[in-house]
Amino acid sequence: MKTKNFLIIGALFFATSGVFAGSRSSADYSIPTDTIDAGGVNAQSANYSLRGSAVGEFATAGPASSTSASYTNKPGYAGQLSDLLTLAVSRMTHGGAGVFNINLPLSGVTGVECRSGSIYTVVFTFANTLTSVASVNATATGMIQPGPSSGMIDPNDAHNYIANLTMLPNAQYITATLSNVNDSDGNVSSSVPAVMGLLIGDTNGNGAVNAGDVAQTKSRIGQLLDGTNFRSDVNANGAINSGDVANIKSHIGTGLP
Repeated sequence: MKTKNFLIIGALFFATSGVFAGSRSSADYSIPTDTIDAGGVNAQSANYSLRGSAVGEFATAGPASSTSASYTNKPGYAGQLSDLLTLAVSRMTHGGAGVFNINLPLSGVTGVECRSGSIYTVVFTFANTLTSVASVNATATGMIQPGPSSGMIDPNDAHNYIANLTMLPNAQYITATLSNVNDSDGNVSSSVPAVMGLLIGDTNGNGAVNAGDVAQTKSRIGQLLDGTNFRSDVNANGAINSGDVANIKSHIGTGLP
């Protein structure tokens, strides 16, 4: 398995620049610092080994896997900055209790934002620092579409892009998309999306607002906010109280499409 990983990684190096001088990592693999001959046959180094002439073997990225006798390429990897997106969250400040994030998985089950607000902040976190992002916009699955979006590269950590979304329709899936994204490692992507389900009052995140959400929040009234109960502070004022229960009750019967 280790040798196969080296072959995959080496092929990617040749497909992009042929020479690499810094370590790189993602959720899928870690690439150690190395430099190898971009024009060699049966090229090898302390970390990688390639059979035959590997130069340009995979060319540009594609939507499907590329294979050869020597290695298999991860689908669409080369130059696809979206593969370097490591995390997306919906972030909201709960009064004096602090900031709490709801994870928005990049694959699998969609994360559900249950809190009410006039502005929703989605934070994109990348493996490499960002150098530029042209714009951000939001779309919804229903007829009603979001209002204007704005954003910026985080001035405190350029790995992050902070997107602010306004006038989001409830009970819809919202896609926030960054356009023309460039990072410090030379990766470029025309579109990097993150999806969240917006369903106010869905404190247990199951895609429907019902008596279960009411009961859960009632059981938490008076508790100090932490990472286990903050979803019940639906109005994000820093306290779980009857106001949150009333908010949830007003949305009973709503659900994600």
